Amino acid sequence: LPRILKGATTDILQQYISKGEEYNNPFKDNNNPQIYEQDIIVSHCVKIKLAKNGEEAANKVADLMMGFPMDDIELIMEFANDAENKKQHKEAFGYYKLAAEQGNADAQYKLGLLYSNGQGVEQDYVEGAMWYRKAAEQGYAYAQNNLGVCYYNGEGVEQSYDEAVIWFRKSAEQRNNTAILNIARCYERGKGVAQSQEEAAKCYHKAAEMGNANAQYNLALCYKKGIGVPQS
Repeated sequence: LPRILKGATTDILQQYISKGEEYNNPFKDNNNPQIYEQDIIVSHCVKIKLAKNGEEAANKVADLMMGFPMDDIELIMEFANDAENKKQHKEAFGYYKLAAEQGNADAQYKLGLLYSNGQGVEQDYVEGAMWYRKAAEQGYAYAQNNLGVCYYNGEGVEQSYDEAVIWFRKSAEQRNNTAILNIARCYERGKGVAQSQEEAAKCYHKAAEMGNANAQYNLALCYKKGIGVPQS
């Protein structure tokens, strides 16, 4: 408990309570918080909203959770996802950043999304691409696809269609139909690969069969115009 509560002093918590915010005090005896079970203390500490600014919130949460057990990373992600579902992006940012810095690929990917979209933090494509890369290098399919998009559009990284295709393929190998759709577009336009309407149609067909609506529409256009497939 002392390890978990390092930085989370009773004084800090009482200052928060004095502001009249909604908060259930977990301490029966403020001079002896160790009397409570670890999960109760952790749960209350994580839930505290300490700042309006995303970066500041991340630092405050990190201070509170210093020494947080790695095997309880699920708890951080639970609160992060809950905040995100409620569109509380700044709060979600703080939780995701804490988990991301501990190597959680899902948190790294979602932190990349927040940076790229400017939600809960100032928009920063460089930071977005950096966090996508961290998750992508761990084999996270969605992050691999998004990193490919960064390279394709030159957002946060130097534009490179070759690199874009590399990451699209890594994601596609894990059956990410959006990545397969993106590969089809690369073949269609000759970006990062030799232009081939036939290969584009094959990829559209594969993604379409996996339920990707954009691929289904594009495949229909291919058949309508006889591009890469016999006209039908």
